[in-house]
Amino acid sequence: MAWKNRLEAVALALVVVLSLSACRGEAGVKATPSAEVTAETTGKPTVAPTAAPTPELTVEAAARQPSAPPVELREYTLTEIALPKGWYPTADSNNVAAGWVVLARTESGRVVEQAIYRAADGVILALDGYSVYGGEGVMSRGTATRALVLRSDPQREGESLWNYFDVEEGRLLLDTPVADGDEGFGDKFDPISSPDKTWPQPKEDKASGLWGYVDEAGNWVLPAQYYSHSTPFEDGMAVVCLTDYTANGSYYNAIDVTGKELLPRRYLTLFYLGDGMFNYWGENGEGDCGLVSIDGVETPTGAFSNWFNGGLTANYGLIAQGFTNGDSFDYTYFDYAGNQVSEPFTWAGPIGDDGAGFVSKDGKLFRIQF
Repeated sequence: MAWKNRLEAVALALVVVLSLSACRGEAGVKATPSAEVTAETTGKPTVAPTAAPTPELTVEAAARQPSAPPVELREYTLTEIALPKGWYPTADSNNVAAGWVVLARTESGRVVEQAIYRAADGVILALDGYSVYGGEGVMSRGTATRALVLRSDPQREGESLWNYFDVEEGRLLLDTPVADGDEGFGDKFDPISSPDKTWPQPKEDKASGLWGYVDEAGNWVLPAQYYSHSTPFEDGMAVVCLTDYTANGSYYNAIDVTGKELLPRRYLTLFYLGDGMFNYWGENGEGDCGLVSIDGVETPTGAFSNWFNGGLTANYGLIAQGFTNGDSFDYTYFDYAGNQVSEPFTWAGPIGDDGAGFVSKDGKLFRIQF
């Protein structure tokens, strides 16, 4: 189906980019008892967590890499969140929200239920059989309050029902979920579009296969001229593919709402992280990669590109970043100058405007506070 191909294409595009560098009419959504928040060493039920690990430990971990980024630890604290038995943070937890995190419950080693832990009050929100799509929330870097969710359609084998879950309100938004193949499905449930759409929105011209942007009335604001899937506007910018695939690849750039290109035309991959920061892969081959600000200031990371092979979200001067750590794939935080500022974690989420976010390690969930 066209909509399904679109979802798969968008998901695949996100994976490629990263490799390079609740329903009132349905079952009621309920909140489970709050998880217990405990300090990692004091055991007190207060947010009085442990100090950050010593620089020696982090330097030693970083030194396992032949070309590791500089280590300049920032002060931060970790507070363990004691989840109910059987619950754990998912490996594909959301990458856009600092105030909530996706959990899973297992039985006999099999995932049987997902839920959302809300940091504001420590409540675990049940999703009544829904799962968060790909662990992704919707756009709004670090502040997303809605998640795209799906569950099996009991009427059609192999098909799904889709909805949005509002984390702040603790409920599904649509009285009637949208089924696979329903008319207008792709417009309603693009995994990288917000349900509160801002305009203009990206749209494919079916005749040419090119992408442009339309206003709320469906009129072309920017004509179909871009290749591949264009992203929605965020912070007044969108990432578009400027050229068809060539021997060197396709060129990407950020544009404003008038279509003006905002960066030099030299990037074969460009992924917006938020806060005016992008991951890039340049035209000059191996090692031409790193971070670039909307002002065009590049921080090359080619000397340790294995540490910068996928950015998540930039905010508060920090980027949650995946990296190859010996035989494992871990996450850590970097500043915009490319310095490692925390220890490695199993997973690390975005940091909010208050300097707080979620991390996991050794199967446990922690609140990190910079």
